[in-house]
Amino acid sequence: MTLAGAAEERTVALDTTAVSVLLAWHRHREEERLAAGATPASTKADTAPVPLPRRM
Repeated sequence: MTLAGAAEERTVALDTTAVSVLLAWHRHREEERLAAGATPASTKADTAPVPLPRRM
């Protein structure tokens, strides 16, 4: 399998409803973190998505 093939297997298309739900969840989670005393995320690296596990 090529690297391009591996990347294509991990690509997920999201419709606008799924995107809006995920963004709302992320905002809610960030508000809870801040209410608990955490510092605001200052860089994109702080909020980067977790990579998917590799298939064997």
